[in-house]
Amino acid sequence: LPPPTADEMKKIRRIVTLQINPPTTTQDSGLDQGALHAYARKQAPQLRTCYETHLDQDASLDGVMQVTVRFEADGSLNYARIDWTTLNIGKAGDCVLQQLRRWKFKPQLPRSSVAVFRLDFSVRNH
Repeated sequence: LPPPTADEMKKIRRIVTLQINPPTTTQDSGLDQGALHAYARKQAPQLRTCYETHLDQDASLDGVMQVTVRFEADGSLNYARIDWTTLNIGKAGDCVLQQLRRWKFKPQLPRSSVAVFRLDFSVRNH
């Protein structure tokens, strides 16, 4: 095999992180915040992939994104929006929303519920 190219070496050396802070919910929420946070962390690889795809265009890209999601009483997600972001990543935001819309989380109490997440994306090269 030929040795990796310079671009391939950059990708190999970069460490991408996504920190998902515990969500905030309304007082009348049917969601268990701890369980929802654990669920979101399990979904992190798909969200991280959205970010990594855009790192190929700008290797120094990092920042914060706040998203709001709404679950129906049956656990299906019917609403996802980016409230604000410090990332200038164009279609990566669309990708994040697309991934969020696939979420299904059974509320602890059978009622629709809203949660707000802060997503911290960062990259460093080692």
